[in-house]
Amino acid sequence: MTVVVTSKKELVVPKSVRRKAGLKDGDAVEFKVSGRIISIFPKAPVAPSKDDGYTPAQRRVIDAGLAKAQEDVKAGRVHGPFTAKEAAVFCRAAREAASQPENLTRASMRVVLSDRALFAIADAPPPVRKAFSKQLAFLERPAPSFAPS
Repeated sequence: MTVVVTSKKELVVPKSVRRKAGLKDGDAVEFKVSGRIISIFPKAPVAPSKDDGYTPAQRRVIDAGLAKAQEDVKAGRVHGPFTAKEAAVFCRAAREAASQPENLTRASMRVVLSDRALFAIADAPPPVRKAFSKQLAFLERPAPSFAPS
């Protein structure tokens, strides 16, 4: 791809090149010159940034949820980790089991997904992600109380 140097002596890296290189706004790059060849390298970050895009209030809610999830893991109140396929099978079986009369009382649970499953879900079309979220919400909802009359 050819780029022209402007009178301001600036080079604009085309969007398609930035996307292929994985460069985002604010990323630092380093120039190396060898003769008439200019190489551009992404500069490694010095330290992880605390600015992850969440407000302090959102970060507190997220951290509290992660702490609660960690407690559930330590107490054994989890199922998983799952691959995306295993999670779908588990959700389907849990939904069918919950519909049986003998299983009307149950405890709420936390579901832990493997990174691979999370990435697979993240790449899924929005309707699939929505359906999967509904299934997880079903599994994690508070247990209903059915007292015999």
